Amino acid sequence: KGNISIGNLCTIQLRQYIVNQYKIHAWSMDGPKIASEILLKEYCRITGQDKREVRKLKFEKPTIHFNELFKDIDFDFQTPPFKKVYEEWMNAINTFSKEFIVGTTHPIKISVGVGGIHSINNNEIYESNDEYVIVTDDIGAMYPTNIENWKAFRFPEVLGTYSEFKRKRITETKPGMKKHLKGSKEWGEFFQQDLFYKLILNGVSGLLDMEQGWLYYPEGIMKVRCGGQLILLWLIEQCIMDGIEVISTNTDGLEVRVKRTELDLYLSLVKKTEQKFNVTFEREFYKKIIYSNVNCYLAVLENGSLKKKGSLFLTHPELGNSVDFLVIPRCLELYFTQGLKPEQVLTDPKKYGLHIYDFCASFKVSKNYTVLW
Repeated sequence: KGNISIGNLCTIQLRQYIVNQYKIHAWSMDGPKIASEILLKEYCRITGQDKREVRKLKFEKPTIHFNELFKDIDFDFQTPPFKKVYEEWMNAINTFSKEFIVGTTHPIKISVGVGGIHSINNNEIYESNDEYVIVTDDIGAMYPTNIENWKAFRFPEVLGTYSEFKRKRITETKPGMKKHLKGSKEWGEFFQQDLFYKLILNGVSGLLDMEQGWLYYPEGIMKVRCGGQLILLWLIEQCIMDGIEVISTNTDGLEVRVKRTELDLYLSLVKKTEQKFNVTFEREFYKKIIYSNVNCYLAVLENGSLKKKGSLFLTHPELGNSVDFLVIPRCLELYFTQGLKPEQVLTDPKKYGLHIYDFCASFKVSKNYTVLW
């Protein structure tokens, strides 16, 4: 009824599903809280323990030695810059951060550490052409995958429940959605289950780092966070050794500019990485990517659709986010996708779908000032 959004409707239906299936009063809970309660209920069902007693569990914050954390994984870096960073990282205790430059034909500056991996990109444009193609590869479900791979839970019973949810999402709900017409009753049932599994799988990383919570296991989540970066660094080194140009990396993936004649070589390096670390990459091809920085870009996919990140390029922000001066991202999009200069668009704004509100902004004014209209 009324103006409820599809996103909010899905949120309500998901909570109704959880209330009905698990008898948990989830209406006012956020995602991590729901994940905690579901895993707690399953853990106590399996072990026979009392939920109130398990909630009271508290654990000491350990000293994390990275060389101990990764002693069972062979990253075998081969070139001096990567070996040096890896050695420094493995000799660190509790925390680590480092910026370094790698590559010769196209040097790239990379920042790694406990806060995540990203490259330093500043106002750069890359385009595919007859000779080169832009490829982006992300580790699919990197956190859930490595949480399972590296057993990032304190309790094996919780890991077993988490792995079962992950398996059901892969083998049941996703295939089930594909078998039915989107929007049908049958599709909707699989969709709700898939949303539930996704919420559990993505909701636990913060819980593993929450000192007052029963799932607190900082060494487990530290291994997941840093290990994902080391996997990407390993693939980046492989690319650089084979002369493949890495143009950016961020969080769980990388972008490369590769000769079409060497595309199979690049794909083989990704495959080798998948097999070595038991991960799966998800791939897209770009016609063009325009960076303000690595967290703010506009990409044109091969099929012509757009991929955006960062407020500078967002023309339709989520409700509650800033809608100030949307004329700027609209003009940028028209310029980079259609070659229309801003002055050309602004002389006939209605022709290009601009509204007077796109030129407006709101500002908070201190009471020390007088506003003159």
